[in-house]
Amino acid sequence: MTDVTEGRSGPSGSSAPAGRGLIGALGTGRLARIDARGRLGFDGSSVQLGWWIGAEDRWHRSEDEVAVRQRRIEAAPAYETAMRIPSGDAVARVWAIGAPGEPVIVEIENQSPAPMVAALVLHPMASGGDVGADDAVRLDRGTELVLHRPARVSVRAADPVALVGALEAGAPSGGSGPYLALLQPVAHRTVMRAAVFLNPRARSDLDLASVPDADAAGGGWRAVASAAMQIVVADPARQEVIDRARVDTLLRAGTADVDGDVFGALEDWGFDDEARTVWRRLSWRARRRARHRAAPDPTTAAGVLRAARDSVIIERDDATVELVPAPPPAGAAVEVHDAPLRTGSVSFALRWHGDRPALLWDVRAPTPRRLVAPSLDPAWSTDQPSGEALLAPAGASAR
Repeated sequence: MTDVTEGRSGPSGSSAPAGRGLIGALGTGRLARIDARGRLGFDGSSVQLGWWIGAEDRWHRSEDEVAVRQRRIEAAPAYETAMRIPSGDAVARVWAIGAPGEPVIVEIENQSPAPMVAALVLHPMASGGDVGADDAVRLDRGTELVLHRPARVSVRAADPVALVGALEAGAPSGGSGPYLALLQPVAHRTVMRAAVFLNPRARSDLDLASVPDADAAGGGWRAVASAAMQIVVADPARQEVIDRARVDTLLRAGTADVDGDVFGALEDWGFDDEARTVWRRLSWRARRRARHRAAPDPTTAAGVLRAARDSVIIERDDATVELVPAPPPAGAAVEVHDAPLRTGSVSFALRWHGDRPALLWDVRAPTPRRLVAPSLDPAWSTDQPSGEALLAPAGASAR
């Protein structure tokens, strides 16, 4: 598996550590991975896809420039990378859509008032990789790149330095070597767009001009994530980590890169169909480890999800459920919706009245459950299926 972050390492399922994020659609068998400079790598491929900009002063390579900023678009596996050029910004966006062939969409927008030239740079290209008559570039292992509009120029070179030299010299199409640049002029507020098909044998014609944009991808993932347990916390930064980890775990569920931790996280959060799919792909050793429920690994998306659930609810046995085992700071509210139990589910909210925590709960299960919250009030418990209670003042048990 190619790690597109040069000189760095980390688990393949990490929750988008600095410079490395996952891109794909729900159920995608292969994923793209993006680094902090907007370069892409693809599962099972040695090819990387970068982007350079020919501005009025010189060629700007995203991997070398200082003024490069990146953001993830909400919790979706979609990224926007902006690079400063003399008169404004060039912005590259990458996201995936659920369509035949598993396409990853790449677009470069000119947000400056001056015209520019955008280059998609493929490297290193193995044998082949020629630009076809339909403006498709066949990469290794079946991956294929298709341009929305024909490239005005395609230049090959032996290395990045030679490629920059050829571009600065205005070389015509041609050349040889493992580095390939596909060039298009991009006027103010227009875009260059392409699709990388991770499964080109299954692809059909795709109108790149009308595919859902990156913001629409964010809305689609919100709908997917809302189908299972929800945790709402007061800390926006922690909320972002949880929401992104949920998406990244769902992405991994469709790939061969799964383990017992992914299964456990999906099961904990109520993604039952995805959990069953992962379970069928686990070895018997991985299944045994999953049932032993080792401590969550905080460096992986699945580990983040498992730890988040363990911080708000733990099912002690078939009859007892502990709420908020890791309480937030006094005054910080928490909401949990549709947390799955062995049978049934529970929802609850933690509110505050001054220094006193208040719980509201709703248990939906075929048999009674005893709720406790010793971290908030060791003396409190209930077997009522729903209700609300004002607990002892914060810190009262310690006095």
